[in-house]
Amino acid sequence: LFFFFKQKTAYEMQRGLVGSEMCIRDSTCAVNEAHWNPVDKNLFSTASYDGTLRLWDLMSKPVGMDHNLRHLFVLKTKGKNGAKAPANTCAYSPDAKLIAGGCQDGSLHIWHNRSYFSNADLVNLGAHSGADVSSIVFGGDGLHLVSRGCDHTMKIWDIRNFSTPVKNIEGLTNDYSRTQVSFSPEYKYILTGMTTPNPMDKEKTVGKLMIYDANSYELAAKINVCHAPVYRAVWQETINQILIGCGDGATRVLYDPTISNKGVMQCLSKKAKTNFEDHIEYERPVVTIYTVDQIKKNKPKPKRDDEIRDDAKLSQKPQEALKGRLVSGSLTSFIMTQIHKLHDRDLDPREALLKYEKNEPEWVTPAYAKTQPTPIFDNSEPTREEVKSVSYTHLR
Repeated sequence: LFFFFKQKTAYEMQRGLVGSEMCIRDSTCAVNEAHWNPVDKNLFSTASYDGTLRLWDLMSKPVGMDHNLRHLFVLKTKGKNGAKAPANTCAYSPDAKLIAGGCQDGSLHIWHNRSYFSNADLVNLGAHSGADVSSIVFGGDGLHLVSRGCDHTMKIWDIRNFSTPVKNIEGLTNDYSRTQVSFSPEYKYILTGMTTPNPMDKEKTVGKLMIYDANSYELAAKINVCHAPVYRAVWQETINQILIGCGDGATRVLYDPTISNKGVMQCLSKKAKTNFEDHIEYERPVVTIYTVDQIKKNKPKPKRDDEIRDDAKLSQKPQEALKGRLVSGSLTSFIMTQIHKLHDRDLDPREALLKYEKNEPEWVTPAYAKTQPTPIFDNSEPTREEVKSVSYTHLR
């Protein structure tokens, strides 16, 4: 799978790349999550379905024609009996000294960030009772870890005693393996989403944002957001607004006009577009002129197609061409075919002349009377000697 990280610093470091995109190839499985290192902005980690967490460095030299970035380290997440456990999520501690991963089998893994990585330093295989770990996040002190699972719980862990959770908050419905848990900017509150589903009526499904106190782990606020599941909630520090990603494809923003800065407030400061009269849509039926009964009665009835086709003027029927062997339609062809009919075009020229010689001799013989000599024919019979000489000449 390919991921594209668009960042200005990456483009400045690798000017040979096209635009500001750098291609990262993380094995051949899906990358479920990625996080930037909070200390070194050139480093980041990914959690993949192939059962690994991988560490990357943007300063490393890309390889191949596609400028693929190679990973620095591979951290393998293993479940029971050493089997591969697909990783759903990963997280850095605030000082980047710890790296944690949550897996689909409900296990949690923690590594100390050092020059080499082998097996995980801390492992809890039954953290969420075999259900997916959808999200994890470190507390501000780097010693506490909050995990969200598909077993409808949120648990707070102390890495110094990683076998038992400090607090187990139940009843948080979670049917999505990417439901997030996050902290407020100063690590005072913990934010996560939950859903009260209603399969019979989706309009009665309620997505809620749950906010807990980070010290006492008590519920501080519960906000009904929409009629869809709430998957993501991020408290942005710069603008001091909470961005919520919902299952209906919408992003909703919570803000305080007194303490929030820019963000969605810039949109609210703009005047709403005014609709002109031409753009107003009236709630009334659209009636065409030929649907009114009175107009239907006075409307002229068109002639039938057969009547129009028979009427030469209405149908604008063209003049028929002359029939016969000559059908060009000219005056000459009309005279040749109708007035002066010539039927001898198919006869042999000699037979045609002999025909006139027999019926009308003045057409042929009299024409050559002045120029031809008088014909003299020998009507006498040949003698016996002449016949023999002709026969002998023929035999030779």
